[in-house]
Amino acid sequence: NDKNDIFITKKLDVNTSIYKKINDKVSKLIKENGVYLLNSGEDNVTYLILDVSHMSLKNEAPYFSDVKIENKGNSIMVYFNEELKIYPDCKYHEQRLIYKITKDKDTEYIRVFSNGEETHFDSAIA
Repeated sequence: NDKNDIFITKKLDVNTSIYKKINDKVSKLIKENGVYLLNSGEDNVTYLILDVSHMSLKNEAPYFSDVKIENKGNSIMVYFNEELKIYPDCKYHEQRLIYKITKDKDTEYIRVFSNGEETHFDSAIA
């Protein structure tokens, strides 16, 4: 099987070295909550980063759930729910979800949907 014909997505475990490597790289670049793409330099590999590691002065931060990543034709579709949560007493669970996406040869677009509405990436990081 030709590796360019395979679409694979995998959520990275926070305890793995690859998560720590990617997290260290983006921690210096990501200054606010959002949805980011990191181009890895590897053939057909992109990292999707859902970042809510910054809490507001009102002890509020978004929370991501129900993340699904699908391949449809020439597009990768990323779906997630996002809600604003209040963390009293600053008991905040920092959340940075990182997904490794191996695109197939037909992938031209990556589209993002938050709470069912199409949205955009906050930034692409090289």
